[in-house]
Amino acid sequence: MTQRGHNSGQLTARQPAAGSSRGFFTPRCPNPWFQPAGTVEATSYYDTTPLAATLEVLVDFDRINSEHSDIRLSIGAVNVRSGNLTYFDTTTHTIGREHVMASRALPPGFPAVEIEGESYRARRRAHNIVHLIYRASGYAGDSKDYEFCRRSMEDHWRAGYYDAVHTLRHRKILERPTREAIATFGFAMGED
Repeated sequence: MTQRGHNSGQLTARQPAAGSSRGFFTPRCPNPWFQPAGTVEATSYYDTTPLAATLEVLVDFDRINSEHSDIRLSIGAVNVRSGNLTYFDTTTHTIGREHVMASRALPPGFPAVEIEGESYRARRRAHNIVHLIYRASGYAGDSKDYEFCRRSMEDHWRAGYYDAVHTLRHRKILERPTREAIATFGFAMGED
């Protein structure tokens, strides 16, 4: 991406802060600093109510949760009270929009989501067997965490695709561990 593309991305990144991202979130008004202490509104800059409606339209939760479905879905979120990671799985839970929203509720942008009387948020870091880490390009600025313009997202997706292909070419990650343990792998482009 050129410097011109970078500047356009920076401008696009400011749009959600000034307005909203249709079907995803709207800014809190008034700002969380002026909301009553202890309320959900005081804990995030954005209201994700539009995301709940979008998920209901786009996701067939009945199919996902059907006992005859060939779909298995696991979603992780952190219990705000305990700090423990909880996995919600279609084999043990009925997955709904709140599970999806909790898994993406990164503070301070998005609010915690209540599931079965407990508040849940997204994890800030993931510890997976294979952990792909987005490495910001030279043109990415501070807005990379909240900039969702199409061009930037396509750049992120393309980088993720190439990282995944590169990583999956390593035979070690496909081998079973020789003992009961979790093996963590991370490869940077250019490493073998």
